[in-house]
Order: sequence, then structure tokens, then C-alpha cells
Amino acid sequence: MMTIKGSAWRRKCITVPGPLFNAMAELTKKYGIYVLYGLAERDINDPTKVYNSAAICGPEGVIGTYRKIHLPFSEMNWADRGSSPVLFETPWGPAGVGICYDTYCFPEIMRYCRAMGSRLFINCSAIGTEESGGAGGYYGNLSLEYLSSTNDMFIATANLYDKDVTTYFMGGSSIIGPSSKPPHIHYYTGQKFLDPGADEGTVATATIDLSCVESSFLNSLWEYNESIDSCDWRPELYSQWYEKIVSTDFGAKPKNNHYISK
Repeated sequence: MMTIKGSAWRRKCITVPGPLFNAMAELTKKYGIYVLYGLAERDINDPTKVYNSAAICGPEGVIGTYRKIHLPFSEMNWADRGSSPVLFETPWGPAGVGICYDTYCFPEIMRYCRAMGSRLFINCSAIGTEESGGAGGYYGNLSLEYLSSTNDMFIATANLYDKDVTTYFMGGSSIIGPSSKPPHIHYYTGQKFLDPGADEGTVATATIDLSCVESSFLNSLWEYNESIDSCDWRPELYSQWYEKIVSTDFGAKPKNNHYISK
């Protein structure tokens, strides 16, 4: 992996724990809340490694970080890839965490979290318009609604807004999840990407009932069926398939070195 040692992200990265993280943890303890926020994290045990991370603090203080596993576009020029999904415990069960590209393009992460008992997935996001080099909001909306439906999960997305040096971020933070009227997905608060005013950076709050997943349209996916001595989710088969995929050249560098470019 190519790493640009002098990039701004690497110069400004911080360790966890550290002064900022500890200060935020004190606030979450004081107010009894959970806070997740993005940062460039320098590995405290290996200073040569820097990650695109989401810091997690809660009523008990420091919880930890999630390190982004998949890196799109120029991120791979400054960040190292994480390797582990993260769930953290809450009074309402475990909550899963993903960062942007991880969430929209790699459904394995959310499905893992759901299978581990999570009914809520928190998506820290920085998705920009296609015109400015981002993935675009249309694809993001489709991904979130599909993933919420097929995993019977609530997804809380906080998306960046306004412009950095090269990319215009469209806002569109939201909380979506199974509706009280199956099989629909409902936007409990916030807006879709590209909605008028989504890029104004407003604060979106909602009270959600996580038990809605129990009556959702696809809840039978996770229910044991006595007639087949199983549920419809078959991880014992999928793991065999993935073992075979590892030995293929899928995803390898094309031999003709031809790449698709925008």
C-alpha cells in the first residue's frame, strides 16, 4: 500500500486515548450520552500506522475506536486499513459501527453486526456529490434503505456537509429503520441525501422503538424453522463459499493493467 507520509491527515492525526478523546469522554460521562465522531487516529502501539477512525465515548467514558476497513479514492494514500468490526454495548443491546464506504459498499459488516445481536448501526459518513468526486447521494440512499430492510436494522447516519478542498458534501443525516407498517422502511428523522436543504447542517433527533425489528417483514430470516432445523440465514454455507473465493484471483490486479476511470 502506498502511503504519503507528509499528508495533512497524517500530520494532524491523534492517538486514542489522548487529550481530545479524554475530554469528550468526560462530557459523555457527565451527560450520560453516547458520542461517535471521526478522526485520523495514530496507532498508540505502532506510530507508523494511521487509521480513518470513529471514536466512541459513552456514559462510562472511553469505549474505543472503530478503524475503517475499506478505503476508497485517495484515502488509501494516507490511511492504513482496519481489520475488525466493532460493536459496543448499550442498555438497549449492542450497537454496530461503520464509516461511509464500509457501510454503502460492503454489506458483510452490517450483516455481521446484526447477527451479533445489534438492532442499531451507526454510520459516520462523508459522502459527496458525483460532480465533486464523491459517490453521490442517489447510490447512498439506495444502499441505506436496502441494508435497513434486508438486515431488519435501524441505521443512524451523520453525513458531513459543506465543501472541503475538493469535495462538496451534501449533508442528509438521518435515522431510518423498519416501519410500524411492514414491509416499509421509515425515515424517523432527518433527510435523504440530495433533498432540498439537506446540506444546511441541521441537527436531527428522534425517539425510536428498536422492538420494531421483531415485527418487520423479513424477521423470519432470523427465526428458527423446525421443519428445516435451521433459520433461513446460513452462515455455515457462506463461510464455505468465502473460503473458495479466497483462493481465486477475484479482485486481483488486471493483467492488462487497464483500469476504468471517470
